[in-house]
Formats: sequence, C-alpha cells, structure tokens
Amino acid sequence: MASSKSMVPIYTCKDQGGNTGVTWALTDVEAFLYDDHEKLSRFHFFNAAGAGKPRRWQVGEYLVTGVLITSLEAPEGSDKNINWLYVNVVYNHGQGALNKSTKISHICTCGGVLPASMLCTEANIDEQYKSPYEASYYF
Repeated sequence: MASSKSMVPIYTCKDQGGNTGVTWALTDVEAFLYDDHEKLSRFHFFNAAGAGKPRRWQVGEYLVTGVLITSLEAPEGSDKNINWLYVNVVYNHGQGALNKSTKISHICTCGGVLPASMLCTEANIDEQYKSPYEASYYF
C-alpha cells in the first residue's frame, strides 16, 4: 500500500468537436506516493485514455499498463472527491515491488474534482487547471 499526499489531476479545456463542443477533460495526473512511515517511496504519473483503452502509470523507473475495471463515486462528498478506481494490470515492465502486481485499487480520495465554477469556453481552449487531492493505493 502507498498513500498520496500530493496528487494533482490536470484538467484541460478541450474542443471535443461534434455535438459535444468544448468541455473539461482529465488529461494527466501527477502524484508523490508515500509509504506507511511518511517516506517518499515513488513518483506516479497517469496518462488519461479514452474509455476501455489501456492507461499507463509510471512509478519511478517502473511502468504499469492497466485497463480500468470499474470507477465508483467516492462514498462521501462525490461532488468534491474524485472517483475510486479498480484497475486490472495488463503489462508490467521493470524490477521491484510492483512487478508482480495484477490489480491496482485507488481509494479513500479527498478532493480532486474540478470546481463547478471553472468554465470551459472557446476563449480558454487548451487552458489547464490542477485540482489537488489525496488518495490511498493498494497494489
């Protein structure tokens, strides 16, 4: 298990085209993961992918590719807390504690939701917004 004390989802105002128009999209996440003794254990980034497509996590020099199994609303304050995730690992690359991981749970989130007051319009296409939060990971 690792907990994140400094996680930042990055939302980007995008022109989705067609009937969707402009809207905020989760494009990346950066995090510093800490062990049970509050010691920095690894850096994590996530590259958002479309539904059903593999997603990548880089943990130090270690790369994990996974497919989202399910995304659940946070039990408390789902309007402010980013969803909990359960991921099936489909590819491991590198040596270390995570090289035998088959699943990743991302739970106990606090924060991270884009505020409703943040508007995405044609005037701010490609603008980014960072919304910090905390979470726990189980590998």
